[in-house]
Amino acid sequence: MFSTLSRFALLILVLAAANWARPAESAPPDFRTGALAAAQRQREIAKLELRLFQRLDFPLRLRQLETEITLTKAELASHKRSVVEYERFTKFKYSSVMFVTLEQARLDVLESELRLKDLIEEKWLLIQHRSDLRRLLELRARTADELVDGLRR
Repeated sequence: MFSTLSRFALLILVLAAANWARPAESAPPDFRTGALAAAQRQREIAKLELRLFQRLDFPLRLRQLETEITLTKAELASHKRSVVEYERFTKFKYSSVMFVTLEQARLDVLESELRLKDLIEEKWLLIQHRSDLRRLLELRARTADELVDGLRR
């Protein structure tokens, strides 16, 4: 009667007609529903970023900087003591017995001073721009809220 190809074509037509007559409530989600779900995810992400910044990222980085500053101050004091100790041996008439060691200690002092200066400046910048970073994250969260509200209407 019908060939295999004809049966396949007839099956496709029957399935298409069945889907055409499907009621609206069982229709697949439209673009608006998908956009709303995406906007809700973006809102959740923005709120999590803000919470993580306030409770984790900023306090943790500030604590790390304070620890590094304390350690660098201790290193600097140690290097300065080394320089004082090594300078006692530079009083020889023709040459300095500890010249290389003394120069290395002086370079260590300079390195510690520069690192300390950088760490203090980084801490100051972190504190100075904390409110800007927090405000940026708050604005992202608010924008995501507005997008979700707009899609719900």
